[in-house]
Amino acid sequence: PIGMSIDVNGNIAWLPQKLGTYNIKVQAADIYGAKSFQEYILTVQQINKPPVITKIPNVKVNGTPGLKDNVVHNIWVFASDEIDTKNLEYSVTSQSNPDLVSCFVDSQKNLDCDVKNNDDGYSDVIVQVSDGEFIVSKFWNIVVKSMVEIINFIIHQTKN
Repeated sequence: PIGMSIDVNGNIAWLPQKLGTYNIKVQAADIYGAKSFQEYILTVQQINKPPVITKIPNVKVNGTPGLKDNVVHNIWVFASDEIDTKNLEYSVTSQSNPDLVSCFVDSQKNLDCDVKNNDDGYSDVIVQVSDGEFIVSKFWNIVVKSMVEIINFIIHQTKN
């Protein structure tokens, strides 16, 4: 290809100008005139860059114990990749308070959380996104508010 060079040590240098497939033929010769050829096919592809995760909003769930389905619906809308956003893989890699709430990514790429007890608190949940080569992470703050607190507030407001 135009602009490709090879030095006396056999190192090839080239900066491709466009994506594509290139046929390369390298010839070596010695001082006695003997020659040898080697042919290659070189494919220049787009450079993979890490996925990007946008700002993730904090989430509030009620403190009634049990599974909270789709706490974050379609977490894939918060991540993108220049090459292939559809095939990104998502997982929860860390949780600061799993005794209060335990979250996971379901098969439809939603974030589900299992509230363990009727308490107030929060858990920082780290979500990881991978494109198969690069991995990036970001955290969600999952806030749990107990139903006892909500009911006491409603009763207090009703009495006044």
